[in-house]
Amino acid sequence: MKKATLSVAAKIFLLVLTGFVVIFLMMSYFPPLRAAVLKNVNIIYTPTVEPVSGGFAFMKEPLNNFKSAMEKARDSPTESGCLVLPEALPGDFADYSIFIQKQSGGTDIFVEKEGIKSEFLTVDRMYPCAVYGSDGAGVPVSANFYDNWLDSTRCPKCKKDFVEYSEIIIPAADKITIDGQKHDREDALYLYKADKEHICFFVTYDGDRTCDADKDGIDDDCANAIRAALPDCAAPVYSTTTTTTTMMNNQCEEYSNSHGGGFACQDMAACGFARDATGLAQCAAAPDRCVKGKCTGDVYNVCCKR
Repeated sequence: MKKATLSVAAKIFLLVLTGFVVIFLMMSYFPPLRAAVLKNVNIIYTPTVEPVSGGFAFMKEPLNNFKSAMEKARDSPTESGCLVLPEALPGDFADYSIFIQKQSGGTDIFVEKEGIKSEFLTVDRMYPCAVYGSDGAGVPVSANFYDNWLDSTRCPKCKKDFVEYSEIIIPAADKITIDGQKHDREDALYLYKADKEHICFFVTYDGDRTCDADKDGIDDDCANAIRAALPDCAAPVYSTTTTTTTMMNNQCEEYSNSHGGGFACQDMAACGFARDATGLAQCAAAPDRCVKGKCTGDVYNVCCKR
């Protein structure tokens, strides 16, 4: 009896082990199955990262276009109330989606399909938002945007006209997903720089040929009115005498921010400048003063080298 019981237990163990091996192999070679299994068992997971190649390649340009648009908005001397038009998106996304995700220091942009995502592109110091949702008083921010910029009694920036979101998904050129809900997105509406740290997408709805706004977003008939009311975000302007210094300062600050802001206080003293954040500006203003031999590596190459 005892021997028979052990035999049955051994068989059950082998069957269970074989089942796990089969599932593991199928999940390894069939990403859709892996994503489905992980989601159905309520496991929080990070999608597998795959280089931009093969099927992802045709989406690489749209990613770069979004990155460029967000950087242009960030670097524009116009701090708020301007528009940036990304380059045209593909007519068919082939089941890929563009993800725009807020991170602690900026925004990550990537493409995902069935749990597999492409390499990240990152925009420092700029965060995603939408002209959609409600302000603190429960009023649709799209209606506030209309009052701020499009109404006959316009009052720019008098009311909160955007909401920051941790994730915005573009599943198609004319669609946008926010808080799990898919909406229309009239591509001609550009991206809206709401303030110096936020770049917003518009959510639109099919209106009645008159420009209006409500809880569903902005009427798609407002496209021309928005374009007429808000200027393009101006490109950064550098004078011939300050171009090098200004660009060096921007590069140095950007590098410091992307590395936690720590090297300004820790490493600038070795370069011959103040041992605090003002060392960045000192170095940018007089990069030739860098102490060669002591100030080396990325700090020298980014902040001190013309």
